[in-house]
Amino acid sequence: MIEGQLYQTVRRGQIEGEIDPALDPKALARLFTATAEGMALLARGDFGEAGLQDVARLALLALDAPPQQLSGKATAASA
Repeated sequence: MIEGQLYQTVRRGQIEGEIDPALDPKALARLFTATAEGMALLARGDFGEAGLQDVARLALLALDAPPQQLSGKATAASA
């Protein structure tokens, strides 16, 4: 459910010119879903606010990643 909502948010951002349309919206939605779920788990532990902010900041860098890195297709380096 959250992945679908994030997908729609990414697509809207692409249509409105805020997110590079060459980025794979499904891959971004999956990344942000996993990030949010992981951050929720970490927040229950002793991870700390600074650590959570680091995770969020780095996840958002995906929006500026070269499209081939988020194409949704495995590469030789990632396989």
